[in-house]
Amino acid sequence: MHTQPKISTPLAVLLVLAVVLMAANLRAPIIALGPVVYFVQQDLGISASLMGLVTSLPVLCFALFSPLAPPLARRFGVDEVLIGALLLLLVGLGLRSLWLSAAGLLLGTVLLSMAIAMGNVLLPGVVKLNFPLRVGLMTGLFSAVMSLSAGLASGVAVPLAQRQGWPLALGVWAWVALPTLAVWLAVRFYRGRQTLRIPHSATAAPVPVRVWRSRLAWSISLFMGLQSLMYYTLASWLPAILISKGITPTDAGWYGSILQWVGLPAVFAVTMLAEKMANQQPLALTMALFNFIGVLGIWWLPGGWMWLCVALVGVGAAGVFSLSLMFFNLRTDNAIEAARLSAMAQSVGYLVAVAGPLGAGVLFDLTHSWHAPLAVLSLLLLLKCGFGWYSAQPLTLRQSQQNL
Repeated sequence: MHTQPKISTPLAVLLVLAVVLMAANLRAPIIALGPVVYFVQQDLGISASLMGLVTSLPVLCFALFSPLAPPLARRFGVDEVLIGALLLLLVGLGLRSLWLSAAGLLLGTVLLSMAIAMGNVLLPGVVKLNFPLRVGLMTGLFSAVMSLSAGLASGVAVPLAQRQGWPLALGVWAWVALPTLAVWLAVRFYRGRQTLRIPHSATAAPVPVRVWRSRLAWSISLFMGLQSLMYYTLASWLPAILISKGITPTDAGWYGSILQWVGLPAVFAVTMLAEKMANQQPLALTMALFNFIGVLGIWWLPGGWMWLCVALVGVGAAGVFSLSLMFFNLRTDNAIEAARLSAMAQSVGYLVAVAGPLGAGVLFDLTHSWHAPLAVLSLLLLLKCGFGWYSAQPLTLRQSQQNL
């Protein structure tokens, strides 16, 4: 087992702040685009098809670039990769807000999505390396910050775009990235010559776990993937679905914030419970069923029930996402396994998720109704219940392979 270097109290405080600030950058720059799509299309003359590609690019980038994070962290160090990712994020935000063209929008979105992919993969590893006895608390903390910042991005994007223009509504998140970069530079400076690296598998365990050949790893990846598919599908299309039920556009926009914020208590409750429970299967099934029931309600119930349905989806989504992050640590024995499982789950998961927004749009164009997209989504969420049950069994990847 890899022994972690003891960290001092000042460094621990800096690291908590660094993790929290990094989490605030992992959703908001992407979520901010959805509410202002209309303004962007009007100003740049971008077609709906091209705009659909832009909104799908982040998930595709997550799938393609997530596997690069662990080898980069082993080669250059975790802090260094995250600092580089934040610089790339700032460049992407700048291009998207200052180069007002389709090319600027596409290139900026690709660069900031590449940066966020690094943070998505490495942040759970940072927690396991630096806070091995506080995994549940730290996972809950950065998951809550991600949800809070995403909800804020969804809520303030339109008012900012109406008053100051959509470039400012998208670029304002650079003011979050800048202090995050400063704190991570301080962390790196405080460490001095010591570079925090994800250890090589040869020193982390006597027999390396082959995550890509593990049924449990595949189950966790699909559990997270179907969660991401639901999340990004609803992030793209929930306002349109609610408007079709008679809800005003303004109210429909705020439902996006409700979807994010209602899950905040669930984030902490689920992570703390998961850490204390020997078997997380009942918890995983409950959260997955909340998603399934909530989407069924959005599909079949009238507009007056949408607050309850969106709340169920939000609580379930926060719970499933937090559990997915917890599984990276609970189902592994060391940091290298956690990083590899995280990279696999996010690569496979986001590749699955790409089909969500695009597939829902295609089905709506073909049928001119939201019944078909919501029916398919409901079936996929039922499958997610099964993957959640299997993923939550009290076994590590190594134990599951030994039992084969």
